[in-house]
Amino acid sequence: MKKTIISICTAIALGTAVSCTDNFEDININPNKIYEANMESIFPGSVYKTINAMAELNYNQMCWWARYSGHFGGSVDMNESTSDSFYKKFYVEIIRDLELSERQYDGIPGYENRVAIVRTWKAYIYSIVVSMYGGMPLSDAMIFDPNKFLVKHDTEEDMYRQILDMLKKASESFNPDASSDVLKKDPIFRSGSGTTSDIIKWRKFANTLRLEVAMRATNIAPDLAEQHARECMEHEDWIIASLDDMVAPAWGSDVSNDVSYYYNRFLKKIPTEGFRESDYPRINEYFFIYLRSYNDPRLEAFVDPTETLNQYTVSDTISRPNPYEPGFRDSIAVTYRIPHLPSPERSGILPRGWEVAIDPNSPNGTTKYESPYTGILATQWSLINYDFIKPDAKHIIMNWADACFLKAEAALRYGIGSKSAEGYYYEGIEASFAQYGLTSAVKEYKEQNGIKWNTNGKGLTDFRCLYHADINGEGDFDNHLEQIIKQRYIADYFNGYSAWCLERRTRVLKFPPFFCNSTTEGSNGTYDFIPERYVYPLSEITNNTAAYWNAVSDLLTQSPYPINNIRKGDNLQTHLKMSLVNPLLENADANYMNRTIAYSSRHLQKWYGNTEEEFIKNVQKIYPDVTSSKLLRKYIGYKATVISTYEPK
Repeated sequence: MKKTIISICTAIALGTAVSCTDNFEDININPNKIYEANMESIFPGSVYKTINAMAELNYNQMCWWARYSGHFGGSVDMNESTSDSFYKKFYVEIIRDLELSERQYDGIPGYENRVAIVRTWKAYIYSIVVSMYGGMPLSDAMIFDPNKFLVKHDTEEDMYRQILDMLKKASESFNPDASSDVLKKDPIFRSGSGTTSDIIKWRKFANTLRLEVAMRATNIAPDLAEQHARECMEHEDWIIASLDDMVAPAWGSDVSNDVSYYYNRFLKKIPTEGFRESDYPRINEYFFIYLRSYNDPRLEAFVDPTETLNQYTVSDTISRPNPYEPGFRDSIAVTYRIPHLPSPERSGILPRGWEVAIDPNSPNGTTKYESPYTGILATQWSLINYDFIKPDAKHIIMNWADACFLKAEAALRYGIGSKSAEGYYYEGIEASFAQYGLTSAVKEYKEQNGIKWNTNGKGLTDFRCLYHADINGEGDFDNHLEQIIKQRYIADYFNGYSAWCLERRTRVLKFPPFFCNSTTEGSNGTYDFIPERYVYPLSEITNNTAAYWNAVSDLLTQSPYPINNIRKGDNLQTHLKMSLVNPLLENADANYMNRTIAYSSRHLQKWYGNTEEEFIKNVQKIYPDVTSSKLLRKYIGYKATVISTYEPK
């Protein structure tokens, strides 16, 4: 696959690939100049700027905070300058244009649908902002008054109330019968084979996003969340219900204008600088063990297999029939290549104060456990499927599975909807499998323990044996919510923002911290949990100082876990009001300081089964002519040595 990617990127660089702009006409408008709002020109550019900003956040931080990718495993860090760049992207480059468009056309007959489109996107941007920072300017934002020197930060709760009201107003304003009230070149939802807006799909996005924001508000204002969830579910026909409804704007393929952030960040360098695996997103070990534990066929859709000659060789123990004693079996030590290798976090660095345990099976009793990743080459990792990052990739904001799992959560919390939580849950799994063309495999997947509703599944561990990919679905509300959230997490692969929000508000995944010997302000130098928020931007600190300090005060007052001794509260670990308290904090030092660990490679073993017969059967699915162990050697480098012979009981 790597050779194919190199060829594609070279063709694009030489101009031999097809170029087209994806209706992002005015993406280079000067962000420092106020224009008269031309909605047809400005809105596509706002969408393009949004997906670029979110892709940058995803690649640099959120994708590995979510444990989707292992391309960055560095320290958890954030400063005002980095935060400031995204503040300017959202407020100066996007919200300002949306606000001007809305003000110019709001109330003008014949523009109701187009204003609702702009309002929906504005609500989406504000939902990102509040989930990143906490309280930020909303009601005072974009008041162009030279005499106004303080721009109020609304509280987190006030922002959620306003965002939910925006989405309620937008979803109720859409009129699919007003066929002339559309964007001529809609950048997201297009009618049939044309380019004009599909208003029905826009209404579904607005109402589904409203349900999403309502679920995020459950820890902030429970009554408010329930009210909006109930109103959303009264119009289930206004909720995303197919692959065609997904909110997935696509970049174009004009390398000088509108290609994906990922192409500009690392793919375009390949023809001149070569293929650098360190830049390329690769599957994270924690996410990987959920796929391996439950034989999830989506693994093949999420990441490409490693090239055959670079594939990792596993040492394993399986059994086979003894060729000389009928009824007896041989226990055999085998080695073989596997198609996928996940990327662990800082596998070559032992956290400060940690020790590796003595392997009890060592001949001399002094040899320590060895990491399965010792000596791994960068060429052996499983890299993300090219479709996620190609020049004209789709940036998935909300997929069909998201909508199903949101309905499952609403049904579980409030007993609402036309189906049970279980019914919506299975719909979500089916929707995700359909998204990747795997519908034929979904039945077998759903029948497994942990996947089947109200059952428990025992998962594999990471190489440090710190985390188990268990799914504890049997029992009450918390167990059923765990199944819903974990399936949504899997279905949202490579949408780091969605997973980051999901974990903070539910604490279902409970991933260990990063072990990076960090020097981040407030770190103990050994471990850091994922950031709970972004620090406030430098622009607000220097230009809106009084409002900034009011916002910090509100943050500390409303936070379920305030930390006021680091940066006076404006830090990475003060929890937002939307969040539950991270349960791992209580015993973190006992669990993660001065630890003795034993390494494991179990998550890489038994790839093709527990017996040689199973190996032949499963490898045959990939290479149909495999009928013997001799052919296993040809295709997967299989080698076997007899350990012992036994009679099965």
